[in-house]
Amino acid sequence: MPALFIVIFILVDAAIALDRWVVITNAAREAARTGAVGAQAAAISDRAIGTSHGLLADADATIDVKWDDANGNGHGDPGESVVVDVEYCYDLLTPIARLLPSRDGCPAGSLRMRACSDMRLEQGVDDIETGGGCP
Repeated sequence: MPALFIVIFILVDAAIALDRWVVITNAAREAARTGAVGAQAAAISDRAIGTSHGLLADADATIDVKWDDANGNGHGDPGESVVVDVEYCYDLLTPIARLLPSRDGCPAGSLRMRACSDMRLEQGVDDIETGGGCP
């Protein structure tokens, strides 16, 4: 009987983890779309938080917004890229998972999830933080 409960916990945990991964992937994509039409980093981060149903408002989540300034002029020009990189720590529900060590910047019993989206700019943007594309 205890083995059945463990299997049920693992199945439920896997299903919830998959849902969380889909949510943060969608949030990164929607935020990059917002950036593609000329939004600033704060508005892009707010869009990611809004479309994640609050998951990314958690202290264990990070949203990194950068632009690929191909011509080096310090502006995001049409045709260049905006990159939104999201990281989230999912706390596993399975009690046995609490025995797992802390890793990848997440507390013990957590899984690190990452989503990155790269969109082409349709409108120019000033005051950008430059960086590369998705890793």
